Amino acid sequence: MNSIILALVGLILYLLAYKFYATFISKRILRLDPDRETASHELRDGTDYVPTNKYVLFGHHYASIAGVAPIIGPAVAVIWGWLPALLWIVFGTIFIGAVHDFTVLTLSTRNQGKSIGTLSEKFMGSSARTAFLLVIVFLLILLISVFALVIAKLFIQIPESATAAWTLMGMAIIVGVLIYKVKLSLKYATIIGVLLVIFTIWFGSTYPWAPFGSGEGAVTTTHVNSWLVLLFAYAFISSVLPVWFLLQPRDYLNTFKLFAFLIVGYIGIFTLGRTIIAPTLHLTATGAPPIWPFLMVTISCGAISGFHSLVGSGTTSKQLNNEKDAKLEGYGGMLAEGTLSLFAIIAATAGVSLALYSKNYATWSSAGTAKLATFITGATTFSHGVLGPLGVSSAFCETWVALVVIAFAMTSLDTATRLTRFALTEFAGNYGVKLNKYVATAIPVLIAAALTLTTYGGEATVMALWPAFGVTNQLLAALALLTVTIWLMKIKRPSLYTGIPMIFMLITTVVAAIYSIGWVYLPTGNYKLMIVTSIIFMLALYVCYKGFKAIRAVKN
Repeated sequence: MNSIILALVGLILYLLAYKFYATFISKRILRLDPDRETASHELRDGTDYVPTNKYVLFGHHYASIAGVAPIIGPAVAVIWGWLPALLWIVFGTIFIGAVHDFTVLTLSTRNQGKSIGTLSEKFMGSSARTAFLLVIVFLLILLISVFALVIAKLFIQIPESATAAWTLMGMAIIVGVLIYKVKLSLKYATIIGVLLVIFTIWFGSTYPWAPFGSGEGAVTTTHVNSWLVLLFAYAFISSVLPVWFLLQPRDYLNTFKLFAFLIVGYIGIFTLGRTIIAPTLHLTATGAPPIWPFLMVTISCGAISGFHSLVGSGTTSKQLNNEKDAKLEGYGGMLAEGTLSLFAIIAATAGVSLALYSKNYATWSSAGTAKLATFITGATTFSHGVLGPLGVSSAFCETWVALVVIAFAMTSLDTATRLTRFALTEFAGNYGVKLNKYVATAIPVLIAAALTLTTYGGEATVMALWPAFGVTNQLLAALALLTVTIWLMKIKRPSLYTGIPMIFMLITTVVAAIYSIGWVYLPTGNYKLMIVTSIIFMLALYVCYKGFKAIRAVKN
């Protein structure tokens, strides 16, 4: 199979889905109203509630939801062959993931920008909200911890990325001030911003910053922990600053870098026309779990992600300027992530040599270990195929790919920290406790620091809990779809378009949780992970019980 065919099929289907299916959801199901006041205007405070240009917000939203998960998941999932991964990423994105993001964003926007966890109380009661928020907080703290760990290691391995990443922060502040304080038009601010992004890439490549050592051999506990301290301090500061000051312009600028990367990558696919070397279907990989339900759990954010419901209802809904923009931000944002995941599949199966693929995908364990390196190698192949004839070296292309990965991870790090602040504030409010934003931000940052700066079994403690992420993330997506389905039923709109995806995701993740607990964690004596997964599983089942009880009440 030629990689060009895969790229064309995926991209054409995404374009058709946005033109027709997203429009159908927008007009017939959600009935978006451009004259309805959004939360950003109703509760405008200049910090979290800020009416935002739809293109600037798209950059912030897309960079926040993408992270490294839609890269890592597909890069592992191709161990089952390229066809299952392709089908789930394309059709899962169109009919489940994008609908999930779009509907959650709209629901939140019409309810003062409240998070999906808080909104669950409106439809399922206060006890369901408490269980929902506990699942959310657990997931977000895992994300904060692991993204910080990934970034710290990449800063040491590729010090050029550290210079570029931190320099971009200063550039973003300049752009934020130009847009919101100087009132410079978006067009001119964008031109300045793009030039500043190019400068940061050049500056990073020319002046690598390695205060704690550099290179693979320097990735020691001491060096990693030194970076972690700085990263957690950054996460705290960025999450309490007004969103327009740093995060929003930084993510907007990052979007140009990210889309430039994707455009160059896809041009490389069409230019090189490389053959897919992975098998079409491979169900006998050593150590791999059953393809169903674990294909969905492994790809995770590449097709649908519960984390997106937290971004959409936690930050994006508070910045949506006009309700009609929800189609672009919600449905369009998920299609953009699907485009990244599609590229990750092709990079891992056509951008590497047959020898490297055979080595990296010999076992389930080796696929998990080499996932990021496999993607970077494949993406570099396609990028260099375009830029190489222009005199750009392969080493520069590899640095650029690494910078893109870090850009995704950095945006998810600070967004997850801000979202945890919202969730903890809401959770404490359930019991009459008021947390100011500094305390509510310090709590998750300190817990994440404890999980990464301590060790368990020879590695960071958080890595012992990380296998629970996939199931937790997909369970959260099912619960978000459940909440939206109840809402649609209450306002007497067709609910099958969210109800069927909800049932599928619920069954899939319940089976995955039971299999993990009974056939993986228990036989191997991994009681810590077994207990944690069981608690999350029981909390999710309780929310489902309350949800289906609410559905029955609506029908009656």
